[in-house]
Amino acid sequence: MANLVFARPVFLWFLIAIPALVFIHFLTLKAVSRRAVKFSNFAAISKATGNQVLSKNFSLLIIRLLIFFLIILSVAGTTLWYQGQGTDFDFVIAIDNSNSMLVQDLKPNRLEAAKSAATNFLEFVSSNNQVGIVSFTGISTVEQELTNDMDVLREKIKDISVRPLGGTDLGGAIITSTNLLLKTEKQRVIIILTDGQGNIGPEANNAIDYANTNRVIIDTIGIGTEEGGQLFEINITNKNITNAVLKLDEKGLTEIATSTDGKYYKATDQKTLDQAYKEIANLTVTRISKNLTMPFLITAITLLLIEWSLINTKYRTIP
Repeated sequence: MANLVFARPVFLWFLIAIPALVFIHFLTLKAVSRRAVKFSNFAAISKATGNQVLSKNFSLLIIRLLIFFLIILSVAGTTLWYQGQGTDFDFVIAIDNSNSMLVQDLKPNRLEAAKSAATNFLEFVSSNNQVGIVSFTGISTVEQELTNDMDVLREKIKDISVRPLGGTDLGGAIITSTNLLLKTEKQRVIIILTDGQGNIGPEANNAIDYANTNRVIIDTIGIGTEEGGQLFEINITNKNITNAVLKLDEKGLTEIATSTDGKYYKATDQKTLDQAYKEIANLTVTRISKNLTMPFLITAITLLLIEWSLINTKYRTIP
């Protein structure tokens, strides 16, 4: 997927002047036509311009419109983003440690399976790449800043445990993880491992926009089976027992991934979970930017020289 990003989009408003330029062109052409009639020497005009006594100069109009269009795009600071090949990445692993991760549809439970796979992921990461760790429940916590010390990362992953905070702040996890990656100039990737039960905090759409603005790819791993699993919660204060069946929310996780040029992986057991991390570690597709400001400006100048040449030769005004 390719898209254009403008550093100074306010200048794009000048594009609405294009119809006015077309009007001025034909208005000028009409004035030249009147001068040609007054000149009356059609034989001389025909000799200078060919059999066509008066050119409508459509080619000249197109060139002028292109010049104007390219100059506006150049001033607006146009950048093209597209998918290409790349291998130099830094990662943030964001692990859901809310109560729903205690469901035992993966053994021994979702959280322990996630931690095991995240630890295995480090085996596939180059020593030149940095990894950060974020955990999230009702709030997001930075467990480890970006580092290439794999031993430290393993310990941080091992120490993650379920926190008794209500809800899952999926949007906050994206924002926190993105902020960690702002410190690197390499390609930025967030790996979110969750059952997708995000229900509090910033809206996911706002978090996705923030990630896209900062050139971050989000790969999501949905952990859990289609049947889901039961979660028993005992509230000692109120003496209540909650029995809930929690299923994997694939739709939301797919939307997050595809909106940032990432990929959604479904992990229904330890094997598919490990495979998802392995594929991400071997990722070769990334988002590449190309600043088009100078190419557009150079093209506009070239067309300007061509226009100057034409108006002094083929399309010169007579008399």
